[in-house]
Amino acid sequence: IVFNNDLAIQEVNGEEEAYEVIEKELGIKPVKLGYMPSGMVFSELSLAKGNAILKFDFEDKIFYLACVSNDKSVSVNYKSDTEVYKKIRNKWLAQDLDIRQEITKEGTIKYETQIVIQNAVYEVVGELPEEEFFKIVKNLYKFEN
Repeated sequence: IVFNNDLAIQEVNGEEEAYEVIEKELGIKPVKLGYMPSGMVFSELSLAKGNAILKFDFEDKIFYLACVSNDKSVSVNYKSDTEVYKKIRNKWLAQDLDIRQEITKEGTIKYETQIVIQNAVYEVVGELPEEEFFKIVKNLYKFEN
């Protein structure tokens, strides 16, 4: 099931409902944004078997929060050409998160981090200003409805 911009307005009435759909469809409590930069808006929710992607728009940039469910214990094999750029402490998730930085082909800077919590993996990716990406990562928390 893919909710595009038009269908997201009709089928998923915003970010809060998207989190509820993820919990229902994937059987996991998704990680939620506790901070959003001014001007960032929820754009769409894409669902496929075992995973969901929340897309947000910020100025001319895109920010993604991907959730992958695994009904067995999660095994992560993360491969990247980038090295850890910084570590950010998230007190809400009680984790130190590795931030990776990549310069894209267009010359922009993309930041990403990966979070593993019980039976789920979350990937946070965005071409946002560094300080905004860090604020988002510091303020992620588990969704409770």
